[in-house]
Amino acid sequence: MIEELLNQKETSKSILIIDSFEHSSTNLLNTLIKKFFEKDNLNTSLNFYPTTRSSKKKFSKFFSKNIINETILLNIFASNQNVLELALNQLRQNNEQKKKFIIVIDNLNLLIRHFDNNPFFFIHFAIECSRQPDICQLICVAHEQTFSNEVLNQIRQIFQTVVRINDTKMRQDEITMFSKLNKHILKFSLRIDHRSFKTSKILTYDEVLYLDNEYSIQKVEKILKKKSKLKEEDETEDDMLKGLTFNVHLSSDDLEAKKNLVLPYELIGQKQKTTIENKETESKIFYAPDEADDVDDDDPDDDLNF
Repeated sequence: MIEELLNQKETSKSILIIDSFEHSSTNLLNTLIKKFFEKDNLNTSLNFYPTTRSSKKKFSKFFSKNIINETILLNIFASNQNVLELALNQLRQNNEQKKKFIIVIDNLNLLIRHFDNNPFFFIHFAIECSRQPDICQLICVAHEQTFSNEVLNQIRQIFQTVVRINDTKMRQDEITMFSKLNKHILKFSLRIDHRSFKTSKILTYDEVLYLDNEYSIQKVEKILKKKSKLKEEDETEDDMLKGLTFNVHLSSDDLEAKKNLVLPYELIGQKQKTTIENKETESKIFYAPDEADDVDDDDPDDDLNF
């Protein structure tokens, strides 16, 4: 899934990348921006909004300064204005060529701190971006440690795709395999929750991504979760019985009665016997004809028309 997202083969209107202080998303974000420039995007403009000067300086080393928009940076600490609304209005005013936009925000934590840690203004901004036909994608980065679980869950709900990133150590066989490339390889473990436009279902993907120091994809591994057959059957049975308002399980008395039950078709061809007060007797049928019956002992079937 991550390869499809980076190569724009899978459509996503909004992507949230969740990282941590230990596991930075900078390399993944650089790869995403690089993939954008490798495509023929003449009608689409990428706008990168840094929230700090160090972030601006870091990304300026790798990409053109033309993509860096300082609207948020210049106003996030120096103004009480709604910097998101300011950035959105500026995009609309400067869109003389009627281009489409990709908006990249590198640090949601600082941005929401600008609004006194209230995510309402950003949520409103993200919903507004999803409604605008000239904004084709919104990409944001959030650092997990500085958000409360409540705020982070609120933000997650409005994104079509959520990528949680973790760095992982390379195994010795992987180091040997990539050593021939003469490049520094980084390994990332990803958990991707993606809501499909076609089915509206949220699908989860666990993948391992290998990037080199030039922000190129070297390899992607998909992790498949295997379950034992016994476990799957147990889970299926639990799912079927979950929420029932009546008991479907049998007691020991029920099982004994079921075991001793003899069904009528099992008696076909057998001589029927009944036990009364421990005395075995043969069952008989007694028939008393009505007054209108014409009983012929020589031909019992005389009244049948055949």
